[in-house]
Amino acid sequence: MIRRPPRSTLFPYTTLFRSRQRIGNYSDYYVWADGTGPDKKNPPNNWVSVFDGSGWTYDDVRGQFYFHQFLKEQPDLNYRFPAVREEIIKVLQFWLNLGVDGFRVDAVNHLVEVEDLRDEPQSNVSGTKPTDYTYLDHIYTTNQPELFDLLHDWRLLLDTYEVQDGEPRLLMTEVYASLPVTMKYYGNDTRRLADFSFNFQLIPVNKNTTAANLSHLVSTYLSALPEGRWPNWVLGNHDNSRIATRVGEELVDAFNMLSLLLGGTPVTYYGEELGMHDVFISFEESQDPKGISHGPKHYLQFSRDFERTPMQWNNETHAGFTSAARPWLRVADDYATNNVEEQRSNANSHLNVYKRLVQLREEQAIMYGDRCFLFDDNKDVFAFARIKKGSPAYVVIINFGSNSTVVNLIEAEGCDGIFGFPTDGIIDVNSVHTLLLRGSKSGTKGKVPLNDVFLGPKEAIVVKFVPVFPR
Repeated sequence: MIRRPPRSTLFPYTTLFRSRQRIGNYSDYYVWADGTGPDKKNPPNNWVSVFDGSGWTYDDVRGQFYFHQFLKEQPDLNYRFPAVREEIIKVLQFWLNLGVDGFRVDAVNHLVEVEDLRDEPQSNVSGTKPTDYTYLDHIYTTNQPELFDLLHDWRLLLDTYEVQDGEPRLLMTEVYASLPVTMKYYGNDTRRLADFSFNFQLIPVNKNTTAANLSHLVSTYLSALPEGRWPNWVLGNHDNSRIATRVGEELVDAFNMLSLLLGGTPVTYYGEELGMHDVFISFEESQDPKGISHGPKHYLQFSRDFERTPMQWNNETHAGFTSAARPWLRVADDYATNNVEEQRSNANSHLNVYKRLVQLREEQAIMYGDRCFLFDDNKDVFAFARIKKGSPAYVVIINFGSNSTVVNLIEAEGCDGIFGFPTDGIIDVNSVHTLLLRGSKSGTKGKVPLNDVFLGPKEAIVVKFVPVFPR
């Protein structure tokens, strides 16, 4: 998988140079417009960059403004221009011929703008000013109908390669939008688009999230998913605080259980398998243009450097990430003890929990089984089961509460009589902090009575059992 096709090119760039000079077709490769005002030096409209400030930058060479939805160093390609669309198809073919299995399309909803460049309406979000991205309702610069035509063309291209060798080609899209809009990127039965668009429903979870809150987030997403479409689960990414920082290190395993065993594709941001956390980066150390552009007083609110620090491989200099004198960003202070090498040798580590969860994805119940939820209205306990007739079943139980709790699965409601729980089960996976059996602090797996499952605060387990089906 690679991150293509591009939304923009870098400044300077050969294609941009030719466009600035109005050379041939390159003249229309970008979104150019005349300025306003007596000297034509005011932006063409009120469009704002995602990073705040005008989305337009004046170019002295061409004597016009070019549009950039993000940085001024990233002028947006004009996807309305046929030559650009043809060029991008060639780019995708180049990579497909080299053997890539698909593409992740970054910020896909920003690829196309309205052609007449009309002003966007105000959002009426309180406390914002005209230079803030949130000041406007971006109905003319995101999610335009022509964008879905682009995706369809790319999907058809990938399909031709699938037909040739029988190997699937994946198209993933990144969209920060409402759930109904996000679901449009799947397409429909007659017009297939993305295999999936990243599910950011779990990005808001934090230390105050309850089991009931999580149940609502998960069920809302699954209910919105078009019939027959493939789900996915994202816990964090390069734009958002790490899951360990948001929910606490003790719940890292619990959320990995959820993303890996709920069904669908888990999208793991590097370091989540270790429980890596955000790292404070001073303004002087900052690298993220979004944070830097807001200055030392406000960068903490906007910078994404904190979740982008180097992967922690071992306890050597710079956590084994680089042999350079200095990495792009400094590593976390705990890298000497929280790293791949250390966790690999520790049976009771986040990494080994993660590896076991990956192994469980090969089980029939996880790969092909039904999914049902228990204790839907419980504010502390979140639980779901994966069941397939003829195979062992699994139930994931997470205690979000601050106190220990006892769960009675045999009397649990929520699976609509599909199956029943037997008397006992076997704990297959436990979070690093789990007290597996009542009164036991040994941390070893074992048999557990399913009418008396003990969980300490913020602990999670995966229990294997043989489901009882109605005759």
